Order: sequence, then C-alpha cells, then structure tokens
Amino acid sequence: MNLDDMIKKITTDIKNDSSPIDQSLKKKFNNILIPIPVIIKQEILVTILKKLAKDFSPIVILPKSMKGNPGVSLIIEIIGENSTYFEDDTMPIRPIIEQTKLVLIPELTLEVASKINLLMADSNISKIILEALLRKIPVNAGFSVLESVSGSELPFTLKNKINELKNSLTNMGITFQSFSEMFQPFGINTQDYNVLLEGISQGQMENIICTEGDGISSGLCLGKDMEAVKNIINSGVDRIGSTVGIKIDIPEEVAKYIDHTMLKPQVTEDEIKQLCWEAKKYNFAAVCVNPSFVKFCSDYLKDTSVKVATVIGFPLGATTPHVKAFETREAISKGADEIDMVINVGALKSKNYLLVEEDIHEVVKAAQGRTVKVILETGLLSDEEKVAGCLLSKAAGADFVKTSTGFGPGGATVEDIFLMRTIVGLEMGVKASGGVRDFETAQQMIEAGASRIGASAGIKIIKGDKDTSKSSGY
Repeated sequence: MNLDDMIKKITTDIKNDSSPIDQSLKKKFNNILIPIPVIIKQEILVTILKKLAKDFSPIVILPKSMKGNPGVSLIIEIIGENSTYFEDDTMPIRPIIEQTKLVLIPELTLEVASKINLLMADSNISKIILEALLRKIPVNAGFSVLESVSGSELPFTLKNKINELKNSLTNMGITFQSFSEMFQPFGINTQDYNVLLEGISQGQMENIICTEGDGISSGLCLGKDMEAVKNIINSGVDRIGSTVGIKIDIPEEVAKYIDHTMLKPQVTEDEIKQLCWEAKKYNFAAVCVNPSFVKFCSDYLKDTSVKVATVIGFPLGATTPHVKAFETREAISKGADEIDMVINVGALKSKNYLLVEEDIHEVVKAAQGRTVKVILETGLLSDEEKVAGCLLSKAAGADFVKTSTGFGPGGATVEDIFLMRTIVGLEMGVKASGGVRDFETAQQMIEAGASRIGASAGIKIIKGDKDTSKSSGY
C-alpha cells in the first residue's frame, strides 16, 4: 500500500469509526497521570486503572524495580503499552502533561517529597510532578506512611522536619488526601475498599503498600489468585464521577491553554506591550507575535513563565525550506521559545510529500529543540490532505499540528481538532487557532483534543464572555 492509499484508508476508517488507532483517544483526552514511587498491591492498582480507564486516559509511571515483573502485562492490558512507563524510561513528558487534567500520587515517599521540595527533576516521577505544579495542574498525593511514622516515638526535630516538608509541598500546590479521599470521586466506593483493603483506614498503608517480595512481582499481595484479580477488574462501575481538575468548567482554567495572539500587520508596539502585560497577568501559555516583535516580547516577559511564540513562512507557507530555516534561526536569536510555521500548502495539495516533510524538518532542525507547531491551514484542505499533513508533521519531528493562520478561509472546528488528535495521538500537541473567541468554543476545542488555543480574544475567553463579533483573523 502506497502512502496515498494509506492516507485514504486512515481517513475512511476514522469517518466510519473503525480506525485501528487507539480508541481511548475519544475519551476527550483527559489524561490522569499516576506516578507511583512505591509498589502498590496489584489488586488495588488494577482496580483503580480499570475504573479510571472507563472515562479517562490513565497514564502510570512505575518504579524501575517493577521492570520485568509479570504483573506489568496486566497493567498494559488495561491502559495500553503507550500509557505505561517506568521512572527511568524516556517518555514524551511535554505532550503528555499538556493533555493532563489531574495528577494522582497514591503514596508520596520521603525521597520524592524531598526532591520536589528542592526542585530536583532527576526522574520521570519528579519531572512530571514539578511540571504539573508549574502549569497549575491539580496534584493530589497520599502521605500516610510518613504520617504513620511521625508519631511520638520520633525525635521532636525530625517530626518538625516532616511537618515542615508537608507544609512546604502544600504551599507549592500539592493537596494531601487519604487513599480513599483520592479515589472515591472515581467510583471506587466503600464496598470496594472493604473487599480490597480489608477495612483500611488512613494511616494503615501497610494494607496498600507492598513489602519487599509481596508486590506485583510475586503475583497477588493479598494472597488471591489471578482469576480473583480479573473478577475484581471486571466489576467496574458504569460511570465515573467527576472530580476537581478533570473538566474545564471555570473560564480562568483555560488560561494555561492559550497562546495570546496578535498577528495583524497594523499592530503597534503599544498594542504588543498590552498583549504581553495581559499574558503576564493572566498566566497565558504564550504570546504569539510577528517576528519583528520577538525581542520586545522576550525582554518584557523574561522573568515570567509566559513563552514567546512567533510565526514562520506566514501566512502563505509558500517560501522555501531554506528561507523558513533562516527565519527560524533569526527568531531564536531574538528570544523566541516556540515556532509556528505554515506548511507548504501547495506542495501538500500536489502530493509532493518529500518537499513537505523536508520543509518541516528544516525548521525543526533550525529550532534547536524549541517547540515547533505546523499550521495546516485546514480551511484549504480535504480530510485526506489534513491526515497527510498530520502524518508528515509527525514524521518530520514537529511538536504540534495547528489548524489555521487566521488569515485563510475558515478556522478551527471541533471536527478538525478531533481528526488531528486521532492522527497524531498523545505524542504531539494540537493547537486550535482561528475563530476561537469565547469560553464555550475554547472549552469545546479542549474537550475535542486541543492542547493549545491560539486566540486574540484571550481575555474574553477567560472571563467567560460570549462572542458577538464578526471579525476574522488575528
């Protein structure tokens, strides 16, 4: 099968809802990250994952000591190989975290807690937690083992140190909960706890945490056989309740998705200054400006978390790979953090796939590790061409695919976002741009799979205002 036939088949399969691509992507791309610093008894872990997997996309990070354990295959069976990592694996942290709504840590060890407090990102677990905190993603953690050992038998100074550590992590944004408080919102009810935990109460984590030799590597912690575990897994609830951080219901929470954008040719320096001020005030993900304003924005935002994005080959995408690469190097030298390049639309429609991939790859190389987003200009493309653009962007090493320049026909649609997300999977970001001017539309795009929103109406979006304008572009 040649590439053209493959693109047609993929497009047809998606339209017919029979795509071989992982159907878990249809769960509105609500990742729940579960870093596990210590081994959890198998019955507990598989029950949690089974129930979460009904409505969400759970991703686990396991202790490296579990590598090679036969029980890991059961985890993979529930959530998939691409959602199962070990703490020392190479994993696509940035794309995963951008689709994450909540981080759940069943039990935070003293070692990991100390590293988070010291901002030490030396493993996937600490990297994920720190990245989530920086992006203001809710992080809920259990601390019961530490609390159980911080009783009166410990020296006063040591008890104080543990309490200080917990308070420090709370101030950083971690919410501490008991094991039951953490998972009850997802449908793991009291009866489940009685069966699984044998009457667990807070501070009795020995019923959850495995001692050496009785964990997932040796089968079942509670002495049950595999058939019993399967029975537990298969007894999941029909629907999982919602919890904090799972759905974007509050307009202000959309801010971390927004690239605050101003790309019209008549924009003045005062308007760009206002754009940066607003991005800083509302903690937007980035500002997106024309290349001539990159240095100004970089200087203004240098002590903030707001990134500076700029556009390359904009708005037509018809310049050569060499010119786009030069533009990219120039933008980076001025302080650009992210590059939004326009795909060569004519080459894509001509099925000159080698040129399209080269065009993107030259920009990726010139970006030197910075985020590269490929603007497809979906309003000019057929569904097959959108699929081809996504596949070529992924093959060329880009980080995102993006719908529109805001200057072409049409803009972002929920259908296009879903199609693009289905093609690129969780390894890449998807940016909805063009025509997103209110909270309701932004919410729909995020639920369809968008991990960024390009909008000039960022303030209106986060304030929850309705769009009454008929303007187009940025």
